Amino acid sequence: MLKITRLTDYAIVLLGAFAQGGVGALTAREAAERTGLPLPAVKKILKSLSREGLVESQRGTAGGYRLARPSTQVALADIIDAIEGPFALTDCGQKNPNPVVECEYVLRCAVHSNWSRVNGIVRRALASVTLADMIGPGERGLVALRVRKASSNNALASAQVSKKVVGKRATADFGATPSRGYFGT
Repeated sequence: MLKITRLTDYAIVLLGAFAQGGVGALTAREAAERTGLPLPAVKKILKSLSREGLVESQRGTAGGYRLARPSTQVALADIIDAIEGPFALTDCGQKNPNPVVECEYVLRCAVHSNWSRVNGIVRRALASVTLADMIGPGERGLVALRVRKASSNNALASAQVSKKVVGKRATADFGATPSRGYFGT
């Protein structure tokens, strides 16, 4: 099963609270109270988000944390990278600067070359969804997805990829139409 970690989920919820209108700087305690998240987790997340430049902190009586850039410029891929590190579905799908660390089966693996393509597709989908999209009412079309079963005996799904214009924005299209729903709705 593919899923983000609990800390990443919490980070998205936390950043969503910062992104909502009328919120100035929040202390870690205020952010924990506003979201209902555990204070130790909030502190750990804010430290990572601050280190990666997604939030900025200010000391003093009016201090706290706030978004470092508008929510329309914070992609889910940025948040995942800040909390979990570089995104990859498999170890061999990661771009590794050290070839010595590469998988021991890479020379005999029939699927290795395609993991980079698959990782790129998923990463582009995550990069196309912003924090504003996550907290908003779905004002802009997100990455359209249509999943079809590969076979009746196989639970794995495959996606068709092409370019498509949804509304007035070009997005990656995985074979869906607006009437079939969008990723995230």
